[in-house]
Amino acid sequence: MSGFISLVDRLAALSNLAEIPRAELEWLAAHGQFEVREPGAVFAHKGEQIKRLGIILSGHIAVWVDRGAGLHRVIGWSTGEVTGLLPFSRMKGSPGDARVEEETELLLIDQDLFPEMIHRCPEFTAHTVHLMLDRARNFNTSDLQDEKMISLGKLSAGLAHELNNPASATVRDVKMLLEGLTSLDNASREIGAAGLTEIQFNKIDDIRSACLTKSNGSLLSP
Repeated sequence: MSGFISLVDRLAALSNLAEIPRAELEWLAAHGQFEVREPGAVFAHKGEQIKRLGIILSGHIAVWVDRGAGLHRVIGWSTGEVTGLLPFSRMKGSPGDARVEEETELLLIDQDLFPEMIHRCPEFTAHTVHLMLDRARNFNTSDLQDEKMISLGKLSAGLAHELNNPASATVRDVKMLLEGLTSLDNASREIGAAGLTEIQFNKIDDIRSACLTKSNGSLLSP
């Protein structure tokens, strides 16, 4: 009996349940199952059907989801909050792995007791309905954020590709220009060392001019 009273007192001490009548808290304590989960334990696997409502007496649980933008935390519950399956909820399964992040004490109510709970605990039921609406809003916000991140990633990849093409072409052209300047410098040194006469230099100019003249639709290199 002392354990039951202690459990009711713990429920009444939770700030989120402060407005719930004690009679309803007594019903929850009498029909709930007290459990302790260790850090790292999985409260619910992704896609797993959740069949119980959980009141967190102490600790923390969080859901981690990967929708293509990387694994990240989408929602969490701490001391005093209600998690798991909620009355009137159409949730078919957990959207991701719900993991215990620190030692967590829970009071769990089986879904088979929901009809009686709705009748016997109207204030608590109304509280869970508000939580259900908040939960849906949080998940919708998370979905939108994921879509934005995925779109941004695609845009960044496309922009990088478009910038890389002209940049690569420019680098190749610069390399070819440097190679050409080196060849020109070497050729100039060789011609200078040959000790050619003015007549011979004039002849080279004539040959170069002839090479630069278009022939058969193609431009010949000097």
